[in-house]
Amino acid sequence: MPTGRPTKYTKEIIELARAYVDGGYEEVGDLFPSHVGIALACNLAKSTTYEWANDPDKQEFSDIFAKCMILQEKALVNNALLGSYNSTIAKVMLTKHGYSDKVQQEITGADGSDLKIKVVYD
Repeated sequence: MPTGRPTKYTKEIIELARAYVDGGYEEVGDLFPSHVGIALACNLAKSTTYEWANDPDKQEFSDIFAKCMILQEKALVNNALLGSYNSTIAKVMLTKHGYSDKVQQEITGADGSDLKIKVVYD
């Protein structure tokens, strides 16, 4: 017999999460879906949503969580470009989706090979 608290992972939780991501976020006044919104809609701790999103045995929830993040990214990009969202906040939030304004430079020789630098000490 299993010990510990029974899991909250039920069909009802999946339905609540899916309803939130599929438009329910607008009904509660959210501008876009978020993991915090899923947690509130399902009455879960935020940490639980992250655990379930990364649990291979909870693939259905993981897929809903992934859709949430895709919709969030799309809303951030579109609304930032339109000027509907504060650009600084949108920029910070988009870093969670892999966006960056970091510039990486590589210096190569004229033929494209690695640059050889000879250091001479006298």
